Amino acid sequence: MKKVALLFLGIFMAMGMDAFGQTSTVNPKPIKPRPKRQDQVILDIHSAQMLRQQGQEIKNKWYSFGFTGHLMWDFTIKRSNFSFGLGAGASNENYFINRKVTYDPAINGTVFTAFPDTFKRYKFSTTTLEVPLELRFRLHPHRRNTFKMALGARVGYLISSKTKYVGDGLQYGNSIKNAKIKEYNVPGVNRFVYGLHLRMGYGRFAGTVYYGLSEVFQKNKGPKGWHPITIGFTLTPF
Repeated sequence: MKKVALLFLGIFMAMGMDAFGQTSTVNPKPIKPRPKRQDQVILDIHSAQMLRQQGQEIKNKWYSFGFTGHLMWDFTIKRSNFSFGLGAGASNENYFINRKVTYDPAINGTVFTAFPDTFKRYKFSTTTLEVPLELRFRLHPHRRNTFKMALGARVGYLISSKTKYVGDGLQYGNSIKNAKIKEYNVPGVNRFVYGLHLRMGYGRFAGTVYYGLSEVFQKNKGPKGWHPITIGFTLTPF
């Protein structure tokens, strides 16, 4: 009887060990790698153009340009392909145009007048402090070199607007050649600005486009229908 009991106990232990060995060899479901925080420094070089909804004689030169820089925090969404970006930065736009900014007391704002034939170059510039917010997608979020895309919005406050004229002019009553005249605080400019942007690329390099939903000038204080649009190249070193 004792031998029979020992035999059954041996068989039971052997079956238990076999079952344990079988369950232990099952591979667990792989866990996705943790996403990397990236695209936290945004450096943008772009063309700067104006879309005008109404016919005007103002022409924006093709070589108009701008710079944008943002410091952003990348909020990863668990281990998914998506994240949020939030930060702060500044943008500078330079529009080379063929008309002169002139103050009009009737509207307490800006109108554009023709230049003399001797003018060479005229630039209208704006500088804005911005807060960008964007939704980001990365094909492989745990890698630096992967396809990525970001769709977002910017809200900003314009801190500077100025013009620079190069051509014949008057200085202290004397006519001079190649005068350089700067004027600051262009009347009627809209201080509160906002718009949408899209960025798409691979690794540290991307293309970007921005469209300003707000007009450059306040209502009845400047040209109507002026919306800035920029298309350019983005570097994200970190």
